[in-house]
Amino acid sequence: MKQDYELIQKMVMDGEADMLSESLTRYLGACTKGATAAKSWVNQYRNPARQAKQRNFCFKRQYMDYVLHHYIMSEPEDSESIIEDASVLKDRTFDEYVLSVINTHAGKTDKQLCEMLGMAYTGNKAQWVSITYKLLGLRGEHAQEFEKAGISVRTIRVKPHGGVKESLSLDTFDFVELLEEEDWEHSDLFTYFDETRFLFVVFQQVDKEMVLRGARFWSMPITDLEGPLHDVWDKTREVIAEGVELVPVRQKDGKIVVKNNLPGKQDNPVAHVRPHTGKSAYRFMDGSEIGDVERYASPLPDGRWMTKQSFWLNNDYVYSIVDLVGDNDSERG
Repeated sequence: MKQDYELIQKMVMDGEADMLSESLTRYLGACTKGATAAKSWVNQYRNPARQAKQRNFCFKRQYMDYVLHHYIMSEPEDSESIIEDASVLKDRTFDEYVLSVINTHAGKTDKQLCEMLGMAYTGNKAQWVSITYKLLGLRGEHAQEFEKAGISVRTIRVKPHGGVKESLSLDTFDFVELLEEEDWEHSDLFTYFDETRFLFVVFQQVDKEMVLRGARFWSMPITDLEGPLHDVWDKTREVIAEGVELVPVRQKDGKIVVKNNLPGKQDNPVAHVRPHTGKSAYRFMDGSEIGDVERYASPLPDGRWMTKQSFWLNNDYVYSIVDLVGDNDSERG
């Protein structure tokens, strides 16, 4: 709480209150107050040239969820604590502690880490999350501090000569519910990035092995949240409202691929929309179908069904976030 307060206070005193978001802190947030405050801008205390949203101190939603379920409702605890002794934070922040524990092992391959941690090696990227939690001294993949703070652990694979092959997927969205969202500040996409902090753990391919480069905490900058991410949300809603164009195209191998006009990676520097699953499924206006519609598709407002979609962070954008991890810059942001 003290570290959160000091961060918020510093940003206000430095004239950077317009850059505040709840994702920057763990338990104590600087949130907008009321339905109108999110749209109410005031002069900053030390930087009147840049206005900032009105905010007040609050307990973050994820922290209060944890308090409700485990302290008030006494639900069983299935998570473990990373910090068993608060004295380890006397001279460093929680972030610095977590990063130091992980980055101490930078340069080791995932196979070496599995051997060191007593884990059976699978060679699967999914195992990297387990490795991360094990490095932090946890048996499972639930950390109290991460759950209370809304921290999402994501592992990133960097190609041998730089660049990230895969874009970063988010949860699927419902086409109809997306159109029904009141406004940007109350949308699921805005709320997720406004509240969620990420711990990116980076592995890079070296020859035929995957080597741990390091880790960094990251929150989406408010300029990206209010700019490009807002734009892709607007464009997606516009396309759905007007009717998604679904154009079946037969490829040379005979396979039919259905093209659409939802915003792609080339349309936005931060995010795009594409299928959340590798299985395609469609139901057209004439009743014809492709794939398992009930399982892999969602209804469009006009009655057609389309393969379930989700927002994705562009791979180039993700690489810009993790590029310097391991180059004495892993503790940024």
